[in-house]
Amino acid sequence: MGFVLIITGYEKLTSGLQRVGASMAKNQIPFPTVMGAYITALELVGGFLLLIGLGGRWLGLLYIGEFLVVSFDVVVPTRGWMDGRLPIMLLAGALMLFVSGSGKASLDAVLTNLRQKQRKSGDRIPESAQQMESIRH
Repeated sequence: MGFVLIITGYEKLTSGLQRVGASMAKNQIPFPTVMGAYITALELVGGFLLLIGLGGRWLGLLYIGEFLVVSFDVVVPTRGWMDGRLPIMLLAGALMLFVSGSGKASLDAVLTNLRQKQRKSGDRIPESAQQMESIRH
């Protein structure tokens, strides 16, 4: 999913944000210039973050919003269900990402494990400190 989003974001960027904004305006998307820049950045930066596994649930939530609009407000009404297959599959991927998270091999999981280890070590008093306390008393 990350690769597909990077490619589509890159295509939007290289075609020009004015062209993306015009396409958004044609499809009656509110604030077309702002939304064009936002979607381009979301696809480029978010696609890269997905590849490294950072912020998966948040990105899933943002992509759910994007692909609900793309699928059911733009593509399916204008071009039909056959052309809507890819955005609908990306919507399904975004839903799975939001529900499941980035996975065990992701940077999210590594950072979560590090935080848990820090909490556990921060909650316990090291044995040497306990021994020092018993000597003082």
